[in-house]
Amino acid sequence: MENKELLIRYRIVQKGDENENPIFENFECCKTHPLCSAIHSSNKMFTRSEIETLSIKLGYSVWDNVGGNEECKCCWKSFIVKPK
Repeated sequence: MENKELLIRYRIVQKGDENENPIFENFECCKTHPLCSAIHSSNKMFTRSEIETLSIKLGYSVWDNVGGNEECKCCWKSFIVKPK
């Protein structure tokens, strides 16, 4: 039996949205939060380490507060993925 490693990756979604492939154009906060908009448009899944690196570069916890203020309606959602 083959042992395949599973990975945890993160993508931002709107708080309360359980859709795995949300339509980001409908996210009101992304119109005023450039970081949210950039992350959404990249269509990238991030590792926790990459999120922590962003936090260090920006000077605030991107994990706790994606857009940089309390008005942001985005949050991180975890996904289990298989390596390519």
